Amino acid sequence: MPSSPSLDVTKEIKETTTHTHTQFLRYQVTTGKLSERTKQAYTYNINEFLAHYRITDLTPLKEYSPRVLKQMVKDYIIHLRDDRTLSGSSISLHVAE
Repeated sequence: MPSSPSLDVTKEIKETTTHTHTQFLRYQVTTGKLSERTKQAYTYNINEFLAHYRITDLTPLKEYSPRVLKQMVKDYIIHLRDDRTLSGSSISLHVAE
């Protein structure tokens, strides 16, 4: 039985420290003029995406091709729809740019 794309992507991800992850979130959430609630929502949604792939360090993501990253997002959207049974509007909040 062939493996699914999400399993292939998951195999590529190396779990390391959370230092880079923390720095990235701090930068993303503290730049710009966002409300505290928006910052909390963005942080939560980023953490949910990373947890789905068991990512603890963002450094390896820099080496992924845009095609692989796009597939990761697509697979995550499918997970939100099928496994977590979220509505379209809720999914949009989870993957907002």
